Amino acid sequence: MSNTTTTAIEIIQINLAKSKVATAHLAKLASKININHFLVQEPYVKEGKIAGVPRKWHQWLSSNNKAGIISLPSTNNPIFICSTTNLTAIKIQTITGPVNLISAYSSLYAELQVTAQDLANPLAKIGPEQALIGADMNTPRNNRPRGNIMEDLTSEPTFQRRNAKGWPDLTQVKGVHLARNASWKVRDELSSSDHEYIHTQLGISVQNHTYTRFKTAYGGHRKFSIHFRKEIPQIQQ
Repeated sequence: MSNTTTTAIEIIQINLAKSKVATAHLAKLASKININHFLVQEPYVKEGKIAGVPRKWHQWLSSNNKAGIISLPSTNNPIFICSTTNLTAIKIQTITGPVNLISAYSSLYAELQVTAQDLANPLAKIGPEQALIGADMNTPRNNRPRGNIMEDLTSEPTFQRRNAKGWPDLTQVKGVHLARNASWKVRDELSSSDHEYIHTQLGISVQNHTYTRFKTAYGGHRKFSIHFRKEIPQIQQ
């Protein structure tokens, strides 16, 4: 077994607008920057799966296919927690304890209270554990100059069209340690969606374990014996 430690968890959140191109573009982004997880809303779905992403990527979907989580192979064995109508959730292990990742979506025409309750339920179940929520809640805002100035100062809009812009995408953390060690920004890369990439970095170390496996059939016994012999002194200690 070998161990490697990463000093941060890199997460991208985006509403993909059910676009085949925008969903496929995730792989291109992952080839350019270090990403561990995608929290996506309205991905392009085919036959009950997020389509257009590499098969080796792990993925989970809400029951309405509107909220999803994608974990890259570099991630250390995420644990599936639950999927409801409006959200899906997983748990990852870090040096400071478990962190729960939740992706949620609320339609503009749906009752927001239903999605809020969907979010409240898993948060209550995890108790004191840390959590990060990435959601598109489709909450409109009043278009006032003073509010525009402050929101533009806080961040670039996460949703943009020719005649509209807004901040419907929500990233929220639960836990004091997580809040103190998280950074957040809107990326300027082309997303092929009318939403922008939201990049959250959690400054928490994760230890990844890699195990050496041997096929003992077809001559694998000898390789195993040579490898195991080197480990015997450590085991005896």
